[in-house]
Amino acid sequence: MMGLIVNGAGILLLGLSTILWLTMLSQFLIALLQPAIFVGNHAMVMQQTEQAYIGRVTGLHTPLMTGAMLLTMGCSGLLKQAMSLTSVYALAGACFLVGFLMILPLLFHGNHTMSGPGEATET
Repeated sequence: MMGLIVNGAGILLLGLSTILWLTMLSQFLIALLQPAIFVGNHAMVMQQTEQAYIGRVTGLHTPLMTGAMLLTMGCSGLLKQAMSLTSVYALAGACFLVGFLMILPLLFHGNHTMSGPGEATET
């Protein structure tokens, strides 16, 4: 979750910054915490999935995440033609914020693991 917030804020700062040292600091923080998103993502899979299904979920989840990244990178050129660069950076930062907000309910409702087909149990 920290990776999502720092990346979102860092990308927004990249788009708005006109000061070189601030831009470089923002890029450093993004690069430092980018792996936290992937590690946190896999940790959530391991917490939310029964042990027998972790390989299947990860095997499906990783290509979907990679494909989504490729699609959004492909759309970035189209967005840049339609919007200003600052707006594209703001939109990217907002997407990270939406991702963070989608994870918040997991904190309040606890972890659920799949115990059988379609059954969720409290852990």
